[in-house]
Amino acid sequence: MNALFNLENVPSDSFRWGKFLESKQIDASTGLPKLIPLWVADMDFDVAEPIQMAMSRYIASPRFGYATAPANLAHLICERLSRLYDWQVDPEWLMMLPGVVPGLYASTLVYTQPDQQVLFPEPIYHHLHLAAAMFERPQQAIPQRHDTSQGRARLLLSGDDLRDVCTSQSRLLLFCNPQNPGGTVYRRHELEALAAVACEKDLVICSDEIHADLILDPTLRHIPIASLNNEIAERTVTLMSLGKTFNIAGMGLAWAVVKNPELRAALKNLQGLLPSPTGFAYQASLAALEQGEPWRQQLLTQLRSYLPLIDDAIARSQGLSWLYPEATHLAWIDARDWEQQHRRSFMSTLHAHGLALSPGEQFGAPGWVRLNFATTQPLLQEALARLVSAAAD
Repeated sequence: MNALFNLENVPSDSFRWGKFLESKQIDASTGLPKLIPLWVADMDFDVAEPIQMAMSRYIASPRFGYATAPANLAHLICERLSRLYDWQVDPEWLMMLPGVVPGLYASTLVYTQPDQQVLFPEPIYHHLHLAAAMFERPQQAIPQRHDTSQGRARLLLSGDDLRDVCTSQSRLLLFCNPQNPGGTVYRRHELEALAAVACEKDLVICSDEIHADLILDPTLRHIPIASLNNEIAERTVTLMSLGKTFNIAGMGLAWAVVKNPELRAALKNLQGLLPSPTGFAYQASLAALEQGEPWRQQLLTQLRSYLPLIDDAIARSQGLSWLYPEATHLAWIDARDWEQQHRRSFMSTLHAHGLALSPGEQFGAPGWVRLNFATTQPLLQEALARLVSAAAD
């Protein structure tokens, strides 16, 4: 991981940094950006050296036509799913995609009719509800409870809450595990409760599991909901990618695991609308699968070391609290008490103090903010100092 922040290492086309042009202005006294953008969930870390080397080899042959997936890619993916999640997947169940987000939209389109309802927990990653809105499907948000049965509070969609909102029109549950933005890692019994309702109500599940490799609590293990049993596997589309794990989200490669041949065929019917992954994406993902594990472990060590820093900063900020994440590199911060006390937007106050985060409204939770802490330690410490300063304003 990078030890120090260096603006020269920020890509000129970075979506996260480029949105805030003033963030490239450096404060002479600190050597840090005047505005720190910790919003979009990519990282300020160089990718693993094996991936860099794979890209160099690929560029060395300067012909970039249409590419096919490496012959061993599906096998390596299935081996990884078995090793990390004890999930036995047949390579035939895989469908390569240009990203998890296109998979969410494609699933919404092909698994629902115009009068069929899309369900999703809230707060949630915004593309889950935007997918339903794009195709004008009836939609129902399911408020997640703050569960404390495991100790610290965590966002949880329960089987009872799912059952309570189902109607005869309910067809598709868009789900997120680990949860974004709250960082919940679902336990087996919690997934089994959701799966039972899905089977009872004849729901298709599309599960966004892009953060599966980023489990921060070392006592926990990610469980794909489709791995529970054959019945739930037959009605589940699981979307996964190495993009978040290895900071190659801009490469554009994900995969869907779809055991049910009818569901798989329906998704494949959209291949003409979904661009194929590029050769760059295939080679980067192949290198990550073959040689990326030491880098991932180093990343997890660094992200875990940041949690006490964030916890301390929140504790020193009157009116703020947060959900201590079990997974992801995202801090979900509750500023509702602060806003009620000060009668103004905490997001605007943060911006005035040189910090740009994701607004809770984006996830269906006004008064909350999301902080992406996958950055260098000096930059994170400065960002947290600005957070504390904003809360004291």
